[in-house]
Amino acid sequence: MRIFKTSNLFYLSRRDLLVLAIDFFCCAISFWVAHTIIWPTPAFADDPVILAYAAIFGGLCAVGTLIAGINGSAWRYTSLPELVGLLKAIVGGAVAFTVIAFMVSRGFALPRSAPVLAAIFSVISMAGLRITYRMSRERLGLVKRQIRGETTPVKNVALIGVNNNADMYIRQTRRLTNVRLNIVGIFDERPRWHGNRLQGAQVVGSIKDLEYWQNRWQLQGRPAKQLVITDPGAKPEQIAEIVAEAAKVRIPVRRLQNISEDQHNELKRVKPRDVRIMDLIGRKEVQMDVELMGRFIFGKTVLITGAGGSIGSEIARQVAAHKPALMILIDNSEVALYHIEHEIMNAWPDVKVAGCLADVRDKVRMTGIFSDYQPEMVFHAAALKHVPLMEVNRVECMRTNISGTRVIADLADECDVEVFVMISTDKAVNPVSVMGASKRAAEAYVQAKDKSSVSTRYLTVRFGNVLDSNGSVLPLFRRQLQEGGPLTVTHPDIKRYFMTISEAVRLVFKASIFGAENPSLRGSVYVLDMGKPVRIYEIAERMIQLAGLVPGNDIDIDIIGLRPGEKLNEDLFGANEPKIETDQDGFVVAAPKIADISLMNKSLDEMEKHLEARNGDAAIKLLRHIVPDYQPNPPQADDQLVDQEQLSTRATN
Repeated sequence: MRIFKTSNLFYLSRRDLLVLAIDFFCCAISFWVAHTIIWPTPAFADDPVILAYAAIFGGLCAVGTLIAGINGSAWRYTSLPELVGLLKAIVGGAVAFTVIAFMVSRGFALPRSAPVLAAIFSVISMAGLRITYRMSRERLGLVKRQIRGETTPVKNVALIGVNNNADMYIRQTRRLTNVRLNIVGIFDERPRWHGNRLQGAQVVGSIKDLEYWQNRWQLQGRPAKQLVITDPGAKPEQIAEIVAEAAKVRIPVRRLQNISEDQHNELKRVKPRDVRIMDLIGRKEVQMDVELMGRFIFGKTVLITGAGGSIGSEIARQVAAHKPALMILIDNSEVALYHIEHEIMNAWPDVKVAGCLADVRDKVRMTGIFSDYQPEMVFHAAALKHVPLMEVNRVECMRTNISGTRVIADLADECDVEVFVMISTDKAVNPVSVMGASKRAAEAYVQAKDKSSVSTRYLTVRFGNVLDSNGSVLPLFRRQLQEGGPLTVTHPDIKRYFMTISEAVRLVFKASIFGAENPSLRGSVYVLDMGKPVRIYEIAERMIQLAGLVPGNDIDIDIIGLRPGEKLNEDLFGANEPKIETDQDGFVVAAPKIADISLMNKSLDEMEKHLEARNGDAAIKLLRHIVPDYQPNPPQADDQLVDQEQLSTRATN
């Protein structure tokens, strides 16, 4: 409770007044001692002038701690910033005292060196009290735990990097946790640091020396149980080297975030996190203008298809964070829809949510949803995407990816939706799979709609693989690791583009906002900047190393061969897709050839008949006509392209 107020600047509690009194007496006594040392004549020992000087000096220094903000600092967290502030307060008080003393009494009975010596004694006494209190509290906590019978575990840790972050980590972990942090050694690539010490821990060498030192620490009975990378700006190649060296000696690697010097961070702030695959890929994430996105979403009725999938659910989360008037979540999976609907309702209780269990291919059902809710924005993320599986389920793939997109796109036009955004894939470029070709056909239809529609802007956003999405390589590798291996890779040189789900969706919004505000770019495709492609084999190696194992020794990597519809390298742009220069960061605008909407509708009407008849061969022939770049891999004759639905139908007949 605040019990005292000085003007509008300082609000003092009982504790603040007590600390102020302690600082006052420390400084006053320091002045009296300094004066006595300089002028030890007994006549001056009890002189009222000297006592007045001591009181004024103590008062000015105490006020200085108030002005510097030191008075309110918790003594148990005393550190270098507090001590520096204390020094400034004392020096300021001593200077003010000297000026006042010579203005009032011309320095009567005041040795010239007394304020200087008094300031030194004041700093020593005040800092000493604070440090002693901090050490006693830490020791008292240890004693209390010992009395209660609580053990104090010892955590043997090796650090990577000598920097301020490492210093803060050691000090805060020792202070804020019940674990006794034992830094067995520090590694740094700079030879000038080798042999030096940080907080009592020795810098033993570079990361290449890890195996030698771990064996030595093992013999001493204190092996490192964890490696902590202290530099938050460590480069991917540096992290990869550390992970590889750590795997040789079975030590897990963690990363430390940047720790602020001016905050007493909680335990969770100083706890290192696991190294993630994204740390090793080296992609710098593009950030989104949150205010711009808020204006784009706020107060709108937003419909999301495929809302239970990896991309659709992340779109739903980011939309919900910007307070739409209503969110309509559509998915044909009951479980997936249930999870995302309840997640949104629990995390954003003020956002209205309508969960619709429906199939985007069902025109009657979709018409009812659009009619009931009248969405203003549509994000179309519903798709079938697993390449090898779609090669043997061609009819279902084309019905969802092409016919389903057509249904949603047409309804958006009929209901005067402001913006329609389709999520596409790099597999639509120079496709060799049914999935890729079907997505390219869907892109072509959305482009044609963008050119022909008067009321709705149609935007297509194309990107590659997203980390940890359903059915992607990372969950597969994790499962294979849990089962003891091997990890399976289709080809040693196969490469893919990767980005995180959250960044991909942020860039979807960024590209959508830009496209919606630039009608001159109608019919364009917005291609996300995916950085450089990454070898899947390297990801497999890093996954094994992150588990503290050695590739080829503890866990094998098997090459199983390319699957149907799969190619070594994906492309983000086709040969006939010129780029349009913009000043935007995070995506590139491509301008593919745009088909006439009437011709597209004629071709798709014919395709619908073949799909309804489950005539996959005829539908594929038409798909090749719509997407001339489609070259199946491996090449097959038309009569060899038989999907599972046809086989099932023939078997029952």
